Amino acid sequence: MSTSFFCCPVCGEPLAGENTLACRNHHTFDKSKYGYVNLLLSNQSSKKRHGDDKVMVQSRSAFLEKGYYAPIRQAVLDALIQCAATGMRVLDAGCGECWYTSYFAQELAAFSPNLAGVDISKDALRHGAKRGGDAADSQALYPERQR
Repeated sequence: MSTSFFCCPVCGEPLAGENTLACRNHHTFDKSKYGYVNLLLSNQSSKKRHGDDKVMVQSRSAFLEKGYYAPIRQAVLDALIQCAATGMRVLDAGCGECWYTSYFAQELAAFSPNLAGVDISKDALRHGAKRGGDAADSQALYPERQR
């Protein structure tokens, strides 16, 4: 059973598992068919949908694929490589559709990194899971790849 990057949003205990993340207090969170686990406690919010919708995700993805942010992504990768170590842990907070996360997974593969992305938008995470590669096999509201 692999340990997740994340802790239980109910009690704060560490989460572990593959298709279901669970804490020692038996709070469980199942991996969706799209490849993420929702840790957002929606019943504590007046909103049932959070973050960007499908149209916004598609628009942002189309913009990113044009390469305007490629120099920024490369600069972040260069910084990661300077401090890289085998088994390093990388968290992409606000990962959106995993444009950065999937690139880092590919480019840092020699370091066997543990990668995680966190976002509040289910639509963005569904899009990110479709990117393929190492970042697509995910755990936790949030695509995560543990090697």
